[in-house]
Amino acid sequence: MFAHPADVCMSYQEHMWVSLNICYLFGVGSAKALIHAIFPDICVTSASDTVRRAVDLLATTGCRQDTNE
Repeated sequence: MFAHPADVCMSYQEHMWVSLNICYLFGVGSAKALIHAIFPDICVTSASDTVRRAVDLLATTGCRQDTNE
């Protein structure tokens, strides 16, 4: 039932915190995207910044952290 965390070389708790961090990034990113949709001159790079942070986080956690050297 909880095999996925081990598949990505993390404990359950490590996986939970990474997932919650991504959830937070996407939540804040969504709010900024909404603001940008209404006021285009505000939060201009927020969508690409959010994607970049999420990709960086995923690339440096679990099994993937050893392959980026």
